[in-house]
Amino acid sequence: MEKTIIKIGVIALFAVLLNSACTKRTPENILKQQFNITLTGFDYKVETFEEQWNPNGDGYVFIVFNFNEITQSNINYLKSSGFKELPISQNNVIPDRLLFDKGYYLFENENKNDERDFKLFIVDTEKNKAILYYQYM
Repeated sequence: MEKTIIKIGVIALFAVLLNSACTKRTPENILKQQFNITLTGFDYKVETFEEQWNPNGDGYVFIVFNFNEITQSNINYLKSSGFKELPISQNNVIPDRLLFDKGYYLFENENKNDERDFKLFIVDTEKNKAILYYQYM
């Protein structure tokens, strides 16, 4: 009986470790999770990756991607994924540092009761940068 309990415990521990190893939070995984967007085919590097979460669940994620080049194929992918062309017309909550003039964006405000809960993925085609930012307050 003890051996069975030990075996089950080892299997459970292994499953937890395997799950945490397979679901590592990377900028690419976060982008895929939030917007179902992948940067496969883009020539980029991650410049900034910040996230801060409070015990109550409030917090934010801020990721900056630098592109060596944004090709027409990349732009076509963005457009086919539902991106809208900049500038963002109605904006009450997006900080100015996240706004660009030329490029494409996705914006979602899931919580209609609190406009501070939003997510944004914006691609600046002049500076060859993209920013993923989302927050829950």
